Amino acid sequence: MYVFCLLHHQDKQTLDPLVLDQWTFYVLPTAVLNDRCPNQKTIRLSSLERLSQLKTDFTGLPKAAAACAEGTRQPPDYRDQPPL
Repeated sequence: MYVFCLLHHQDKQTLDPLVLDQWTFYVLPTAVLNDRCPNQKTIRLSSLERLSQLKTDFTGLPKAAAACAEGTRQPPDYRDQPPL
C-alpha cells in the first residue's frame, strides 16, 4: 500500500506543514502501481488522481488505509486503461 501526501494549502502566510488539515492523502494499493506504472519512479498528481479513488483528509486516513488493505475500493477496471 502506498500513501501519497500532498500539502495542498496555498496561502504562504498561513502555511504550516504541522497542521494536518492542510494536507490531502491518496491511498493506493501497491498492485495498482505495479500493474499500471511498473517502471516509473515518479508520478504526476493528475495520474495519481486517476488511479486512486481513496482521497482523504488526515481524519479519514485510517479508514481509507483499512479499505485499501481489504481491497474494497480499488479503482474500477484500472487494468483496462492504457499505461500512464
